[in-house]
Amino acid sequence: MIFRRTAAILFFTLPVLSAAQPAYAQQRVDHLERCAPSERNASFIRIRNGCDQPVSLIFWRYSLTAPITRTLQPGDVFQENFTGDSGWWMSTACPLGYDPDPPFQLENTKAIVESTYSCVSKQISLLR
Repeated sequence: MIFRRTAAILFFTLPVLSAAQPAYAQQRVDHLERCAPSERNASFIRIRNGCDQPVSLIFWRYSLTAPITRTLQPGDVFQENFTGDSGWWMSTACPLGYDPDPPFQLENTKAIVESTYSCVSKQISLLR
């Protein structure tokens, strides 16, 4: 009898709990690197927005003191020239109004460099 009551409670409350998830899930989207790829040679890194929407780009390389943040409209190009040993860099490309998740921080380098990050609505990222 207790099992049936517990099962009935779970049966009726699970749809309510799962109904709350899509609101958060809708706030999370894939990054846009597929349509805003990077091109690099010995003297520059170039990122072209080939997407049909604005891209929020965050770029950082070892020789910079802070990341560069840009909004790239469709067709826009971001280019950073390298001088000397500027070496290592990382970047994220999210839809406008979204931030990378995990956040763009050095401790999250692996997820960013391997492009396993996603993008989360700025409303949600402000809650972190």
